[in-house]
Amino acid sequence: HENLMKAYAREHWTCFLHMSESEGLPLALAEALSFGIPVIACDVGGVNEIISDKEGFLIPKNINSSKVSKIVQDISTNLALQKKLSKNARIKYLHSFDAKNNYSTFVQSIKDCD
Repeated sequence: HENLMKAYAREHWTCFLHMSESEGLPLALAEALSFGIPVIACDVGGVNEIISDKEGFLIPKNINSSKVSKIVQDISTNLALQKKLSKNARIKYLHSFDAKNNYSTFVQSIKDCD
């Protein structure tokens, strides 16, 4: 895991492709978003709670490989799209999955209940 996080940090990633056919809430997607990596993922389980068309592509689980290839090619060749998805990926992570932010918000909500 540590080596993967280092690779995410030092390399440029066009997108993160996640073709699982069943999922809970895949943390690998949140990790990719944390580095501003756009995600292409199958709409299964809790994936749609993490990915939308703002930070990547939510695709049907029975999509054919040529359509997936076309999406990857579109992201790879359209720098404006790549930048927009990357920026939105990072924003989504900071808003929804950043532990430091979430913990302090959670603690404050408990304090507010008193």
